[in-house]
Amino acid sequence: MGVRPLLRVSKAQATHLFRFITHVEISLNPWSEFRLASTREFWRAISVPRLRKANPKCVINVETHNKKVAPMVAVKYLDGSSQTFEPEKLDVVEIMSDIHQHAHVINAKYEDEGKELEA
Repeated sequence: MGVRPLLRVSKAQATHLFRFITHVEISLNPWSEFRLASTREFWRAISVPRLRKANPKCVINVETHNKKVAPMVAVKYLDGSSQTFEPEKLDVVEIMSDIHQHAHVINAKYEDEGKELEA
């Protein structure tokens, strides 16, 4: 199996696609031996004011703990679907690409069905 191409989107597209996310869970131990760079960068990326303004209903929960478990990111979408990521094994670009791809599919379904997102 080959490497899946990454989806690159503009800031405007990313802002629009973020509106399809309803809930984000981030769990990490800041003192662990696990690789945390992707988790922290993802947290920073989804916390920017532009995204928070685009989707103020999106709940972002960050759990910091002292357990010896790998970091985790879980995303729930407007259509009820969800994705879970192991950021220790992924780069933040891969995580964001997967999220954008999934949100893009939901966006296409909404457009096909003639549905509109709430303002």
